[in-house]
Amino acid sequence: MPDVSPFMSAVDDIAYGCALENIAVVRCCGVAHRVFLAAVSSGKHKDAAEAEGVEAYRRSMPPLDTQENIRNFISCVAHAMLIRIIPAEEAPRLLYAAQCALGAVPKTPSSRSTKPGPEL
Repeated sequence: MPDVSPFMSAVDDIAYGCALENIAVVRCCGVAHRVFLAAVSSGKHKDAAEAEGVEAYRRSMPPLDTQENIRNFISCVAHAMLIRIIPAEEAPRLLYAAQCALGAVPKTPSSRSTKPGPEL
C-alpha cells in the first residue's frame, strides 16, 4: 500500500495553492515527492523515506549564481519552512547565504529606467 507523501506532488494545487506559481518550488517538491515514493516502494520505513525526500529537496534547490536563482532559492527555503522540512533554526543560515550571494552577483539592468525620458 503506498504511503502518503509529506511532500507536495507536482499536481497538488489544492493543498499548496500559490506555491505552484514558482517553478523552482514545484521542482524541489516534485523531486522530494518522487524520491520519497520510490523509497517507500522499495520497502524503506516512512522516516527513512522522508529523510531521503528532504535531502532530495535540498539538492534540487537552485544554485546561488544569478538574481533569479537567488529569488527562487529564497522561495524554496520559505516553502520548506512552511512544510517543515527545513527547521526554523536553520533557515536564517540559508537566507543569509542567499543575501551574501545577492551581493556578489552582477546586477542586471532593470526594465524600468530611473532616468527621465525626453520631454515631448
